[in-house]
Amino acid sequence: MDDVAERLRIEQLDILTRLMQVMTLCGLNTIVFLYWVFSSTQSVVSWLLPMSIMPFVYGIFLYLGYSWRRKRRLGVGAAEASRSFVRYHIGLVLVLGILWTALLVELNAISNSDQRSILYATTIGVISTAAVFLPVSVAVTFWTPVTIGSIMILLLNGRAIDLQIFGLLLGYSPLVLFTTLFINRTLVRRVRHEARLQDQADVIGLLLRDFEADSSHWLWETDGDLRLKNVSPRFADIAQMPAHALTNRSILDLLRVRTLLAGVAVPGPVIQQLQARTAFANLVVPVDIGGQPRWWSLTGRPMFDRLEHFTGFRGVGADVTEATQDARRTAHLASYDSLTELANRALFQRALAEACTQANESRSAVLYLDLDGFKQVNDTLGHATGDALLFAVAQRIRNCVREGDMAARLGGDEFAILMMGATEQAAALLAQRVLDGVGHPVYLEGHKVEVSVSIGIALSNPGQSPDTLLGNADQALYQAKANGRGIYRLFARSQACEQHEDLG
Repeated sequence: MDDVAERLRIEQLDILTRLMQVMTLCGLNTIVFLYWVFSSTQSVVSWLLPMSIMPFVYGIFLYLGYSWRRKRRLGVGAAEASRSFVRYHIGLVLVLGILWTALLVELNAISNSDQRSILYATTIGVISTAAVFLPVSVAVTFWTPVTIGSIMILLLNGRAIDLQIFGLLLGYSPLVLFTTLFINRTLVRRVRHEARLQDQADVIGLLLRDFEADSSHWLWETDGDLRLKNVSPRFADIAQMPAHALTNRSILDLLRVRTLLAGVAVPGPVIQQLQARTAFANLVVPVDIGGQPRWWSLTGRPMFDRLEHFTGFRGVGADVTEATQDARRTAHLASYDSLTELANRALFQRALAEACTQANESRSAVLYLDLDGFKQVNDTLGHATGDALLFAVAQRIRNCVREGDMAARLGGDEFAILMMGATEQAAALLAQRVLDGVGHPVYLEGHKVEVSVSIGIALSNPGQSPDTLLGNADQALYQAKANGRGIYRLFARSQACEQHEDLG
């Protein structure tokens, strides 16, 4: 019950401080209007004094509202301070009610019939103000003096119409009091209902903690500044950090890894959605845990309070490192040669097709490579030595290509290089670099193996198919083999014509 009472006071103060901003504006506007109406009347201290004090009282209200909202925004000590703030408001509304009563009574004493009509309208407005004051103690404290003052004004005038208005006041003023009590009672019921919901949420939270203890998943939660809170033992164990070290730490710190982990989604999208306060589901991100790369699957949903203020994220996480690594290995095997770690024929064909579609904007070059005398090595030294030779040659080829080029093993002792944005001169320079880089003896299990490679080069043309481009490079390779091996040749259109004549 104490917790519900504190929640109720906090809710009431939140509403009161916001309403006081509007009521202060209305009150100051009414004071200026009354001064203008009665400025031609003899100015005496009896009514100028309360009129001059009231702006200062309204100013104190505004300062109290600012102080309360600042304390609520910082999120510390609001519950403990709520009692004091309620007492401050009770004292201030009592002073304000007395000042309004004194002002209206004194102005009534010097007013003419027209001015008295304005005072009646003002009195109704002042009494009505009590209907929006919270809590009840504040409302009643203000309602009592202004109602008594209104009765005094009507009884002192003693006219027949004043007595009639007095009868209306006896019916209207209790309505204001009833409205105040009704609003407060409605608020109490709502706060109690929210308290019950919170209790249910706490029970659900306990059940979720039990679920987390027996599951590979864990729960995570942040505050409005994306700092972790309520860190569970399961989360702390996965992060390999004590719970107190994770608490109040920004979740963004965990997701900003300095090294790029190839083959997985970088954490950028999660960071963007966290900062944008939007929901996300099953996003796999790399994290650095104890200096080791791990992968988490994160699901999160933003939370908002009743005023639509962002209060943080809640979500579920799971360590999917093993599954991610398995998926990466599977994807790698599907696109890369298991012996040489170069791209395989399938990946090379996809890249070649893309290069052909861009031939209108930028030409590409294909270098078709074939080892000279590889069959003899296989036959004399065995397949194991042959595989070791292929691996060594692949490493030398990889060291020769530019960043952005693709080196691939097409099968057996055949290799290929795809150069993006190439010219004949650039392709020839790369071919010579490969010839120089590969053409050194390789020492394998005590055997000195002489290595050389022949290369055919073809450049893409608009409208050309990948098969035609690769076929042209193969024709140039045939010419290199025929002209002595260990050299490169560029595909020329005359070769295509000769081939067409041979077919004819």
